[in-house]
Amino acid sequence: MRCSFGLAALAALASSTYGRVYYEETFSDPASLDTFIATEARSDLGAIKLSKGKWFSDDENSIGLQVSEDARFYAYSAKLNRPFNTKGKDFIVQFTVKYEQDIDCGGAYLKLLPPTLDPAKFDGESEYEVMFGPDICGSTNRRVHAIINYNGTNNQIDKVVQPRGDQLTHQYTFWVKPDKTFEIRIDNKVQEEGKIEEFWKVLPEKQVADPDAKKPEEWVDGPAMIEDPEDEKPEDWVDGPETVPDTEAQKPEDWDDDMDGDWEAPVVANPEYKGEWKPRMIKNPEYQGEWSAPLIDNPNYEDDEDLAVFNIGYIGLDVWTVKSGTIFDNILITDDIDYASQFGNSTWADYVEKEIEVKKAIDEEEAEKLEAERKVKEEERKAKEEAEKEKAEDADELDENDDVKVDAAEPVEEKAEDETMSAADTCERLSVLSGYPMMQHLASAYPSMLSKQWVGSITDDGAALLPIGIFATLHAIRVAYEVRKGMQLAGRQPLLQELFTMLTFSFGGAILTSLMLGRTQPWLESNTTVPVYATAYLLMACMPGDLLYLFLRRTAPISDVFLAGVDGLIRGYGVTAAGVDLVRGMQGQAVSHSLVAWIVTGTVLGSGGGIIDDFLQISRARWAFRTPSMFTSVSLDIKLSFGATLGYILTTHAWTFAEHAPGFPLSSTLDAVLAMVPHLSDHEAHVISGLLCSAVLSTTAHMRAGQYAAAERASLATARRKKTDEVASDSGADIESDSE
Repeated sequence: MRCSFGLAALAALASSTYGRVYYEETFSDPASLDTFIATEARSDLGAIKLSKGKWFSDDENSIGLQVSEDARFYAYSAKLNRPFNTKGKDFIVQFTVKYEQDIDCGGAYLKLLPPTLDPAKFDGESEYEVMFGPDICGSTNRRVHAIINYNGTNNQIDKVVQPRGDQLTHQYTFWVKPDKTFEIRIDNKVQEEGKIEEFWKVLPEKQVADPDAKKPEEWVDGPAMIEDPEDEKPEDWVDGPETVPDTEAQKPEDWDDDMDGDWEAPVVANPEYKGEWKPRMIKNPEYQGEWSAPLIDNPNYEDDEDLAVFNIGYIGLDVWTVKSGTIFDNILITDDIDYASQFGNSTWADYVEKEIEVKKAIDEEEAEKLEAERKVKEEERKAKEEAEKEKAEDADELDENDDVKVDAAEPVEEKAEDETMSAADTCERLSVLSGYPMMQHLASAYPSMLSKQWVGSITDDGAALLPIGIFATLHAIRVAYEVRKGMQLAGRQPLLQELFTMLTFSFGGAILTSLMLGRTQPWLESNTTVPVYATAYLLMACMPGDLLYLFLRRTAPISDVFLAGVDGLIRGYGVTAAGVDLVRGMQGQAVSHSLVAWIVTGTVLGSGGGIIDDFLQISRARWAFRTPSMFTSVSLDIKLSFGATLGYILTTHAWTFAEHAPGFPLSSTLDAVLAMVPHLSDHEAHVISGLLCSAVLSTTAHMRAGQYAAAERASLATARRKKTDEVASDSGADIESDSE
């Protein structure tokens, strides 16, 4: 941006009033681009052109040199009006930059090159005297380069000066003074200033540590904090043991010492335990801080009068940019700061406000355009949703009409027991029902909850929330009901096969965890567990008139939600109390300290039946081993069991790095993070875990009830159509027979 008439007058005045101008380019002349010579050292250069950009303050005064191709190197140089040796003179390089493209990565700096440069060989390795200007790559790697060459070595300024990264034009000024001080300005405001030797470490230090000095023997440089010798441990402080035998626990009546070994009461947290006592820390009264040798004058230091003297003959553009659009303008090299200020005012400062106004208007116009496009897309989205909704309603209406056409009084014949379906058909039917394999969400909570070691309720303190007998019965009915529903849609199997499937889903978690931990299968230790679950399924599958099954179907979704809620209570409590706590209580074994063992046990405990079915397809007519779908799509059972397990461990603060993995890196930091989780007692965590699992399963059951009803209606409609076709076929055969 510039005013041509004013610049002409300014240049004439400079020759008499101001110091010398060694280079000045405002790109007002179209031929000015030809003064920048492209290097021949590489053939993949990006092209440069004269441009005002997409927004500008003035048609005539806004033209600059623009890099015009994406992801390219640029290596161009232009010769100064006359060589410039800065010894005994002020040195000022000044230019403006506009990152019109909203820069993400690209340089916009200039190199000042010696008179000996060969423009045809100019590249990134060419020697230069000064490199100055902004360089931006990403949100963190941003700085204004201020590099000076001293004795053949390029030296960057120690301080990071932040560039301007918006899309407006900004002016950059580097002023080196004869007294070896400097200023870096952006938009006429000083960003950094001081002595060259303090900001560029090119000379030896004036002072160094005395190599002959020695730390006094009585010097105390640590520790800064010490234990208070007067602090004493309180008499009532209990620092062990952390756990004690549960005095309220009683040996089960059916415990056999010969078979089960010596009975030991379970351990509980010692309520009086306060942890290891340590005296409080106080400041060390003898601490003097870190000792350092006194400074002396550096015998190797020697001042250099030519520290900031440069010999310049060319100006060079040697940058890489990812996105094109950067515009360089108003380049000036002079030895007079007053002229540089006048030049900056007339070419940049006088046009700043106008450029801001133009940019704001363009942004507002673009915002309005985007908003209009958003509204159009929103209208299209709503229209599409309405069309899909109407299509779905029409399809439902057609299905209802088809149902009405079939005689509702006609009995629907169930599939014969020996009639089987393919695994693919079964999977498809089950997917229609629930969106994931039906049998995966039938995995039960840990069956040891049915053993006599557990009190007759699900609370830790013995308060009767609900007798375990009722819980076991309701859970057995829930599993039997879900298995029967799945078989009803997928095709009934022989009774013993269905019964085996039901028991596997009921005890799958216990089977897998007992195998992992090397423990006796708990469901084998009880005389009532297997009979209760087997009886539940026999009633569900074989009761005359299907009374139990039809009752639950008629009361759906209330029955589905209620039974799912019971399942959630048992599952949430089981994966925590009978899963995590089981492993925690295996004293003397390494697994009791393993966080992985805790999590795996709790997760498998709540989803083991589904995992077995995923591997062996036991809910299908033909069993077959396959790659489990859990490796590509994790079931709700696994997610819920994992979440309950992890939540229990975190909220009870049962596992810490300091206690279970003291050698782990950053253990104290990680424990501090874990300590931020709200702390609950084991009892509170058990109850909350059960309630949350109950809420999730109840909600899911309510959502799936409608889907199952739709799948059931479709199955009935198919059966009715099949029956009608069979009747019509039989009638046609009779007529043909009579005719003969």
